[in-house]
Amino acid sequence: MDSTASAPEAVGNTGMTTIDLPADSDSLLAVVQTVLSGQVPDAALIGGLAVTARVASTTGYRATNDVDLVTADDVPPTFLEVITARHQIEAPIVIDGIKVDVIPTYDLTEGDLADIDDGPRLFVASHRWALDTAEPVILRCTTAAATTTVEVRLATPAALIAAKSHAVGFAHSQRRATKHASDLLDVYRLVDRYHPPGHLIADLQSAPGGLVGVIAAIMRAEYLVNPVKAATAMSESQGTQISADDVAQSMEAFVEDLEDVATAG
Repeated sequence: MDSTASAPEAVGNTGMTTIDLPADSDSLLAVVQTVLSGQVPDAALIGGLAVTARVASTTGYRATNDVDLVTADDVPPTFLEVITARHQIEAPIVIDGIKVDVIPTYDLTEGDLADIDDGPRLFVASHRWALDTAEPVILRCTTAAATTTVEVRLATPAALIAAKSHAVGFAHSQRRATKHASDLLDVYRLVDRYHPPGHLIADLQSAPGGLVGVIAAIMRAEYLVNPVKAATAMSESQGTQISADDVAQSMEAFVEDLEDVATAG
């Protein structure tokens, strides 16, 4: 894997940050460019490529083979309708051999979320929150052949952790069998990069639907009950060794901070 990546930089008069991705993300970024070209409804990048953008400057990380976007589905024509019509394809969307997963969301109030079980509440609230709080950035990927740049709204680290927590804690059996290790790794990389620096806990506390306690319970069950198991799965997914002690230390501090604000709230 080419893990070359540089720290985010502010660019020109756009006011947007440019984030350099590892060279082997080029095909994924090219598909994002294709999907977002022209006039399309609002959408934000989530999933593994978004995680890569958020952590690649420190790890050169890449653990995905598809593109995930979240969009509003309140007003027609929807993002999915526009893209499928433009490319004359039906869902699931596959462009240049890469699957594009478009997750629709709807405007929600705290009242709408109050009586929903933890799993569905975490899914709908975290994905809408990811769209509402996404930040405009420029993603750039340079290979020997060319440089690809795309302006995109990118989910924040906190929103990515919230959305990925659903995949970690409430995945259906097929996803758990095929992507659980990479989902664990996505969350671990984000926590390792953004906690305790910055405002990660405060950002998660501001998520709709009172998600902090739900996320804390998932993190404790999936990482801290058996750190060796979690570290082994993530090591096999990444192809490099991740220490169980590092997992326990990083995730314990994160979970304790989440539990503190959940109790205080």
